[in-house]
Amino acid sequence: MQFGVGIAAGVEHRKLPELMSIAWDKAENSTRGYLETQFNCCGYYNSTDRAWLEGCPPVSVLNATIVGCQEAMFAQAAKLVYAVGSAGIVVTLLEIFALIVTIALIVRIHKIQHKYSQISQDDPVALLR
Repeated sequence: MQFGVGIAAGVEHRKLPELMSIAWDKAENSTRGYLETQFNCCGYYNSTDRAWLEGCPPVSVLNATIVGCQEAMFAQAAKLVYAVGSAGIVVTLLEIFALIVTIALIVRIHKIQHKYSQISQDDPVALLR
């Protein structure tokens, strides 16, 4: 299951911009304001696109450098998606390694038990020596 989560996170990251735009539309104004403050941005794509903060000036020819929150939010979300995906794959690899070690131990224990059962059948006193 973790492997599936890891692969899905890597594959589905392309849908992030669309999902984030929907989330921006559904977000409360306080949430938008918080994100605009944290990422130092205005609006989603730019200051004329669904901005909330009163201090966001409109985009003009002189002030065309105001960036929207979409890029900063996408970068942050992409980091998290890749972290979740990587964690899922690492956990899966650890589980496979643990399974291999467990099987090796079971085989080793079985061989030791078989060896001692042969010794006890041949010479029961040999186990006490």
